[in-house]
Amino acid sequence: MRVPLLVRDPSPRADATRGALLDALVESIDLAPTALAALGVERPDRYAGDSLLGMVSGDPQRRPREHVHFEYDYRPTALRCDPDADPDTHLYWVLRGHDYKYIQFADPDMPPMLFDLRADPDELDDLADRPEYAPQITAACQTLLRWRMVNEDQRMARWALKDG
Repeated sequence: MRVPLLVRDPSPRADATRGALLDALVESIDLAPTALAALGVERPDRYAGDSLLGMVSGDPQRRPREHVHFEYDYRPTALRCDPDADPDTHLYWVLRGHDYKYIQFADPDMPPMLFDLRADPDELDDLADRPEYAPQITAACQTLLRWRMVNEDQRMARWALKDG
């Protein structure tokens, strides 16, 4: 889950950081708000994400993300293999920071996974079952839960109220 992104802001405000390599975490949901900001168009409420132009121009108010989130729905693949499987258990969510990557599965038979990205960049050593990593698991689980509550549940209800 590491995809390089090139952003070039041709405006003079980005001159101070032009050519710089920023080791920041961004999400694909930041791309549309970035393009809209470059065009001077306000981001619609339904758009998640934030413009990256502030970060590109060195604006200290635009702090990089501490984590990025990823979710994957593998129901079509799972159901091809087992048509009787419960489709709602074939999803997973990922919380990735600079140091750790946490994976939570919807399937109750699949335990969470935790990887130390600094010590194990290839993600070969799952640390989730080691007691000394319980604080990282708890913190990551809470962060992921809060993100899902804000981005999945409440936003949909707000949109329905606004459009209704």
